[in-house]
Amino acid sequence: MKHFSFLLLFVAISLSSCSLLQYNYVQVFEAQSSTVKNQDDTMVYEDDNCAIRYALWAEGGDASFAIYNKTDEMLTIDPGKSFFIRNGIAQDYYTNQPVIAIPPHTSRIMKAPLLKEDLLLDCDLDRYPEETASISYNEENSPLSFTNYITYSLGKSTTQKVIENKFYISKITNYAEPYAYSYVERPKRPCQNLTDDDSKTYDDSYPTKVYDLVYKFNLSNRFYLKYHKWSNRKLYKYNGKRYFYNETFKGYTTINSNEDSDYKRRLLHPFAQP
Repeated sequence: MKHFSFLLLFVAISLSSCSLLQYNYVQVFEAQSSTVKNQDDTMVYEDDNCAIRYALWAEGGDASFAIYNKTDEMLTIDPGKSFFIRNGIAQDYYTNQPVIAIPPHTSRIMKAPLLKEDLLLDCDLDRYPEETASISYNEENSPLSFTNYITYSLGKSTTQKVIENKFYISKITNYAEPYAYSYVERPKRPCQNLTDDDSKTYDDSYPTKVYDLVYKFNLSNRFYLKYHKWSNRKLYKYNGKRYFYNETFKGYTTINSNEDSDYKRRLLHPFAQP
């Protein structure tokens, strides 16, 4: 009898869990800087001797950067006087390394730690919005500021120059995941020669359009954290077309070509929910 009761309890829990859906969200951080400018999908700083490029867009935020030596001389970074600074705390880029040298007209990657590893929670910021929710900051009250402080010299000169690339988070937006993206129609190209990118092409005779999922906003000065919530009730709605991921083309179509995998995708991809 005990075994039968346990079996009934297990079945009840299993059935109730099947009704749960995973609702996905994206928290997007927007960075501002007075010295580093947005350029295409990166942020760029330049002086007469070097150019520094940042690509913050990554989960948790990547403050690493590529520094390019524009001169005909060796550019030498002094690691003892160069730091990554986050909310006033300085960290070394490298340890046990007396100099960091960059040959003429070449680049070197300087690694920095992640900017944020946990969500920002605020009473004025809806954590699970139906569409989007935002909160803004200025340089004085921003919850996150960071600086790349770089000291360098050129050639045999003993004169050192200092670069301070300062950033602060000016806006944080929580997106119900469908509202962070747009579906962009993929241009049709004939599938002739097989290439590594063959999944990104399809023949004109295919009966439907293929779409790629892209973010709605500029990525150059932003980074993100993903999170989710399991629920058996509707937490947000999406009024667009119903898209399904197509394994053949590695993109989205409005035709469901795989019912078996679609059920699993609906649990993890709100875009495909009815």
